[in-house]
Amino acid sequence: FWLRATLEPRSYEMIRSAYADISISCGAATAPAHLLWAQTIGSKTIHLNMSRWPSWKRFHLAVISRHDRPPQPISSNLLLVDGAIAPVAQSTPDKKNHWHSQLGLRKKLQIGLLLGGPARGAVLTPGQVRQSVSALLSSAEALDAELLVTTSRRTPVELEKMLKEMLKRDPRCRLLVLVNHHDAGGLEGTSQAVGCIFECAHIVVVSGDSISMVSEAVAQHKPVVSFLPQPTRWFFGTPKYHRYLQDLSRQGRLVLVEPGKVGEAVLKALDGNGKGPVNSDRDPIVEHLVKWL
Repeated sequence: FWLRATLEPRSYEMIRSAYADISISCGAATAPAHLLWAQTIGSKTIHLNMSRWPSWKRFHLAVISRHDRPPQPISSNLLLVDGAIAPVAQSTPDKKNHWHSQLGLRKKLQIGLLLGGPARGAVLTPGQVRQSVSALLSSAEALDAELLVTTSRRTPVELEKMLKEMLKRDPRCRLLVLVNHHDAGGLEGTSQAVGCIFECAHIVVVSGDSISMVSEAVAQHKPVVSFLPQPTRWFFGTPKYHRYLQDLSRQGRLVLVEPGKVGEAVLKALDGNGKGPVNSDRDPIVEHLVKWL
């Protein structure tokens, strides 16, 4: 009864006769239905992200971002991770050659820029975008490099218009994807932009208002530069987005600077004098799951 009550009729019909040894849910909204269903089939449960009701402690394993600050002490069924769980696409020479040919990339160096948009408690301001883009254009000129730029679904249309004015006619900008303008910038679709940039760019600059994009960038094992988003309200303590970026910076996994300084950070990273990422090929989630299973 309760499982049927928590789901849409079509979802209930699809799941009621299914079986799994291990079941996985993501997000607080899915937690109640997951536990109800898992109890009926006797599966081991894994939940991703914080859930307060029902508590994440009721799952066999909970994978929660460190910046969400789960209550102490740490339980045996809790795995803390930095940022969001991010997939890592396998790089291949054929894929990279395809993007280079499609975009007409001719320079030895490419710089990627990923921009997010307003999030709860954080915002990417027009001033930050203008400063960061201007700084990257200067560093691209100094390095004789090309820019690969994309926005996201959360990027305000006004910011996309500003990017178009600054970059559309600049010969060093070889890719400008404006998601909310449905402009794929020469790609087959806007959904290809992030994968293309991760594949082709030698360094990636990511606005700090998107934990998921920063997490994906760090997972690529390439130099990453980021800047803090602007808080939209007063916080008692350090905002979540700032804690996350500052933790990664202390670990040496990205360089955290002011928006107007991203160009200098790129120059230091690519001229051999800056520190590269300290990320290894180890995947703590996979290692923990192997032990857990």
